[in-house]
Amino acid sequence: MLLVAGLAPTWAMAEAPAIGAEASPPADLASLSIEQLMDVEVTSVSKRPQRLGNAAAAVYVITQEDIRRSGMTSVPELLRMVPGLNVAQADSRHWAISSRGFNGIYSTKLLVLVDGRAVYSSTFAGVYWDVQDMPLEDIERIEVIRGPGGTLWGANAVDGVINIITKSAEDTQGLLVSAGGGTEAPGIGMARYGGKLSNHAYFRIYAKGFKRNSFDTLAGPSANDSWSQGQVGVRVDWTPSSDDKVMAQAEYYGQTTNGDFLLPNLALPPGTVTPVVEHDNGGHVLFDWRHRFSDTSDFSLQAYYDRAASSEFTYKTDVDTYDVELRRRFVAGRHDIVLGAGYRLVNYTAEVNHPYLAITPSHQRLETFNGFAQDEIALTDALHLIAGAKVEHTSFTGFEFEPNVRLSWRVSADHTVWAAVSRAVRTPAVIEERIRFDIEADPGPPPLVVSAFGNPGQKSEQEVSWEAGYRSMLAPGLSLDAAVFYSRYRDLASAELGTPFVAPTPLFHLVLPVFYGNVLRGETYGGEIAANWQATSRWRIMASYTRLNVKLKSDSPFLAPQAQPNSAGSSAQNQFQIHSFLSLPWRTELDAALYHADGIKDGNVPAYTRVDLRLGWRPTDRIELSLVGQNLLDPRHPEAGPPFFRAPTEVPRSVFLKAAFGL
Repeated sequence: MLLVAGLAPTWAMAEAPAIGAEASPPADLASLSIEQLMDVEVTSVSKRPQRLGNAAAAVYVITQEDIRRSGMTSVPELLRMVPGLNVAQADSRHWAISSRGFNGIYSTKLLVLVDGRAVYSSTFAGVYWDVQDMPLEDIERIEVIRGPGGTLWGANAVDGVINIITKSAEDTQGLLVSAGGGTEAPGIGMARYGGKLSNHAYFRIYAKGFKRNSFDTLAGPSANDSWSQGQVGVRVDWTPSSDDKVMAQAEYYGQTTNGDFLLPNLALPPGTVTPVVEHDNGGHVLFDWRHRFSDTSDFSLQAYYDRAASSEFTYKTDVDTYDVELRRRFVAGRHDIVLGAGYRLVNYTAEVNHPYLAITPSHQRLETFNGFAQDEIALTDALHLIAGAKVEHTSFTGFEFEPNVRLSWRVSADHTVWAAVSRAVRTPAVIEERIRFDIEADPGPPPLVVSAFGNPGQKSEQEVSWEAGYRSMLAPGLSLDAAVFYSRYRDLASAELGTPFVAPTPLFHLVLPVFYGNVLRGETYGGEIAANWQATSRWRIMASYTRLNVKLKSDSPFLAPQAQPNSAGSSAQNQFQIHSFLSLPWRTELDAALYHADGIKDGNVPAYTRVDLRLGWRPTDRIELSLVGQNLLDPRHPEAGPPFFRAPTEVPRSVFLKAAFGL
C-alpha cells in the first residue's frame, strides 16, 4: 500500500526552513502538497527512480518533515507511523518490527538498508535495531515496502524492505546542534557541521551520543537494562561532472548495555539473576559512484565494508562484511531494463566462555553471489508490466531463485491499480545451523536441561505472495490507498523435541533436546487502508487500519513451544492509528498521534492504546524547541515478549524536551 505522508502547508515551510541547512530546494519533500508528493521519485521498488504514485508495490514514505514533527528520538520509534508495520518495544534497547506477520525481536523476514547498505545480520537472522542510530535530522526519507522485495534486494526481503536514505552533504551545510533530555532518555545530544571542499564537493561531520534509562519488569523491579551509545561519522559528496556523482561515508559507534539475565544453570537456584554488561562497537565505510549516460541510461557501483563486534562475560563475536554491487539501467523502446550483479563475503568469529552456549565451528566464512534482471514493459502509456528475477548462491543453501511479476494500470491521472505475484526466501543464519544453547534448567528431581541444537541441513524459508492495491486522489487534498495480500509459506523455521539423553557434566542431569528444522508451513492474508487529508492550510490528518491473519500448520507432533522461531500470534491482528499535524499562530505546532494494537496471545501481551503529543515552537528559522509526551494514557504497558533469558518489561510513560540551534 502506498500512502503519501510528511506534508506541511507550503506557507509554513517557507516561513521556517530546515534548521542548520541552506535554503531548501524546490524538490524538498516538506514543501510539497499531497498532489505533488504523488510525483516524488522513489528508488526502492525498482532500483531506479520512478513516480511514487505509479509504483506497483505497497510503498510508504516517511519524510524529514514527518520525522521532525513526530517528536521521536530513534528510527524504530519512527517506524510506528507506517501503516502495515507491527512495531513493538520489548525492553529499553530491543524492538520487534515486522511487516505482515511473524514479528520478533530481530525482524527475521524484514530487510533493512541504510543508503543501500544492508544492516540485516546473516549471522543472527535479523536486525540489531539498537545500533541503527544516526542523526534523525540527516535522514532525507525512509522508503518502506511491505511485501516481498527479493527480486532486486535478495534473500531475507521476504515480507518487506526498509531503505533509510540520508541527505547529501550539500543539503546539510552549516552548523547544527541539538540536545534534549527526559524521563526515559536523560540525555541525547548531536553536533553536525557541513562545509564546502570545492564548487563540486561538499562534506559533513557529526558526533552523537545518548543515555537511556532502564525499563521496569512486569513484576515491578527495574530490569536494569539501561544503555548508552556514542557515534561519529563523515560523508563527502562530489560531482566531478554533470553526469557523475560520487559519495563516500564512514561511521563508527560504541555502546554499553546492561541487563539482568536469567541464565539456565543447574548449579544456581531457579530465578537467579545474573547482571550482564555488554560492549558493542563497529562501523562501516561505504563508496557509491553513479554515472549517467543519458536521461534513460545509467550505471552505478556501490561497495562497503562493515564491522560489528560484541562481547560480554559469556561470549565474544566479530563479524566482518564485504559487499560490492554493480547495476546497469537502460531503456530500449518500450522496455525499461535494470540489470545487476553482486558479491558478499561475511567472516564470523565467536569465542564462547560459558557452558550454556556453544557455536561450532567458531569461525564461519559465508559467501553470496547474485545476479538480477528486471524489465518494465510499457504495454500502453497507462499499462505497465514488470517482470524480473534474482538468482543467488549462498554458502548454506546453494542456489535460490526469486522471481516476480507486477502490473500497474494508471486508470486516470488520479487513480492507479496494481497487482503482483512474487517469490522470496529467507536463508538460514549461522546460529540456526551451528549453535547449541540451553533454554531452561530445572533442578528436579531429576535435574533437567532443555537445550536447543542447530541443524547443519537447515533449509531456506520460502514464500509466494499475491498482492493487489489501489490508490487515488479522491479530491483535492485527500488521498486514499488500499492493499490486500495473500502469502503462502513452506519450510518455515521450527523447533522439534528430540529423544532425551543423560549428560554427566557439569552435574549429572537429563537433557531434553530441541532441534531446529523446517516442519512448519502456513499462510497470511489481510489488508491495509490509509487516508491522508489536508483539512485546512494549517491542519493535516492521516489515519490507517491494518488487518492481519496468520495460520500455521505442521505434521509433526513434536513441536517445542519453548523455542519456536515463528508464531501465529506474534503480530497484532488489528492495528489502527491516527495522526494530526496542526500549525498554530506564532510559529507554534501541535502534533498528536494515537496508536492501537490488538493483544498478542502467544506473547502474553494485552491490547494497548498509546497517545503521543508534541508541542513545538520555532521562534526563528534557526531555533526550535519542542516538548514531547509519549504513552500518555497509562504509566506503562507491555508491547512485546522479552528476548531470551530476560524478564518481560513494560514501556513507560515518558516526557522529553529538545532544543535545536543552527548556523
